[in-house]
Amino acid sequence: MFRPKWLALWLAGAPTTNLDLLPSGAGPLRQVTDFGKTATEITRRVSWSPDSQYIYASVWHMDGDVVLLLNLLQD
Repeated sequence: MFRPKWLALWLAGAPTTNLDLLPSGAGPLRQVTDFGKTATEITRRVSWSPDSQYIYASVWHMDGDVVLLLNLLQD
């Protein structure tokens, strides 16, 4: 039976979200990203690659513009 050595977690702390690894045995969290004060969010979920060497994460940098779109549903 496969037992992973690490669990990947994304932890939100205003204004950013960072990725941490939690040992499946015992031990402290290990932060593996540091976006600093850049408004960044890891959304949805994180996944390990098939060979367990890499982590995939959907990362969103929240420094975009806000745009109001009007009359989209009118004929």
